[in-house]
Amino acid sequence: MSLYRTRKGLTLAQLLPAWARELAGSPGSIDRLQSDLTNFLIEDVVNCRLDNVGPTREDRALGLRLITPNNQAGYLEGHEARELLFPEGKEISPSDFSYMSNRLMVMKEAVLDFAHRHELPPPSWWTDATIKPRKNTDRPSPIYSKSQKTPKAYIPDWERLFDALPRVVATGFSKHEAQVAICSAMSGRKLRIRYLIGNEVIGGIATKGGYGLAGHVLNRLDIIPIHLAPRDLDWRKSRPNKPWQVLPNPVFWHLDWIEVFSADVTKVLCSGQQPWPRVETQSEPVSPPALKPAPEKDIRAAITTAYDAAQAAERKPPNIKELPAAVLPLLEECGYHASGRLIQHHGEAQEFKRRRRQPGKTISSEKRAPRK
Repeated sequence: MSLYRTRKGLTLAQLLPAWARELAGSPGSIDRLQSDLTNFLIEDVVNCRLDNVGPTREDRALGLRLITPNNQAGYLEGHEARELLFPEGKEISPSDFSYMSNRLMVMKEAVLDFAHRHELPPPSWWTDATIKPRKNTDRPSPIYSKSQKTPKAYIPDWERLFDALPRVVATGFSKHEAQVAICSAMSGRKLRIRYLIGNEVIGGIATKGGYGLAGHVLNRLDIIPIHLAPRDLDWRKSRPNKPWQVLPNPVFWHLDWIEVFSADVTKVLCSGQQPWPRVETQSEPVSPPALKPAPEKDIRAAITTAYDAAQAAERKPPNIKELPAAVLPLLEECGYHASGRLIQHHGEAQEFKRRRRQPGKTISSEKRAPRK
């Protein structure tokens, strides 16, 4: 398909059959390959995996475009494509998909990234084309060498933890050292990350479908635990083992996956100038950084969060003796510590006394209607 060589992107109706014909070993397997290719590509589209692998325009790198009625290509994010392909959570009809496949365009960079992640030979009409080096040094190097014969190892703009780990190991780290270095760089906000929120829990209650941020891809760095350790992550699935809290609120995000910005991994961890200390043995425990004494305002904010969480979940609010156990984990997430006596001292403030249950009262008695 040399006619496609100079195209910056192709619609699904153009891309899928042409690519399937190249991948098929025999004519009889073309339909099956096209069906599989379609399913995998749509899965990546609706899960926002093409949102940061396209050409950079206006500080965005969206890999999707939508052909508008006036024949213009508009930017399209993954969650918007999901609404077009699965309105109200239902799959569109084959005739509607045929119509949408002529309107949804995938950019060349996104196709090459998709091929790399799924270990597929990229479309020949783009592998043979001359690709100029990007001027933006914050992006990975070009995919192909000048000879255009032997492809270089392609590094997408964003990569999962299981892809970043071997790159760091290749610089001389042991596997455990590399995991410690990646965690330290993430905690120190040295690596940009993005993540898919699979479930959002506010005050102990999961948000219902269509509400909250579940299903969204965000890149906030302030939710990364300050003492992130290798044991806190599932490296194979590239996600935390436990939900991350959006401090100081009683909001917890269960993340489906985490991706790190490849250029940051290269610059911070693969440049040979890593500030991360070597670990003598893999079995040696890594001591967490020392916690700082908590300022008064942070102690009071953590106490407020503890009572807000109990109220939202309709649990018994902690009494003065139970307060340190509820507050200390919130402070530790922020890198602080405080004595139980100090927490109780601040908990004696009138604003917190009013939030504790009076002697003799229970949750049931408070909900019970007053006697007439």
